[in-house]
Amino acid sequence: MENYKEGSDLPVQSFRNISKEQVLTYANVSGDMNTIHLNREAARHSGFDREVVQGMWSMGIVTASIHRWFGPQSFIKEFTCRFTSPMIIGDSLLVCGSVVTVTAVDIEISIEGVNQEGSTILKNRAIVRRKVHEG
Repeated sequence: MENYKEGSDLPVQSFRNISKEQVLTYANVSGDMNTIHLNREAARHSGFDREVVQGMWSMGIVTASIHRWFGPQSFIKEFTCRFTSPMIIGDSLLVCGSVVTVTAVDIEISIEGVNQEGSTILKNRAIVRRKVHEG
């Protein structure tokens, strides 16, 4: 892991145009077959313009970003998430992160997922454990 400093920004991760196929694949793998994810009319009946991307899928995007930032020599020790707006099929997600605190073994980061219109979709905090080298 690099030497991260408190207050430093992490490189923005971009996930463009979340597709219906991606949502359907996730539904099949996860078992989350809620109709607001899979059926436009059900989503409209619930007040959305289009099908809603599963929240756990969007959290997966964030954890993938963490692993891109810190690599395989680290792991996520703690993770919290707050959903602030739904992500809709066709949205893009930009994952932005910044370093909050750094210790000898952990890095705490603040993460925000923003769609193509600048609306915040989710806010996260994570503690990433640096791999301790033995020997």
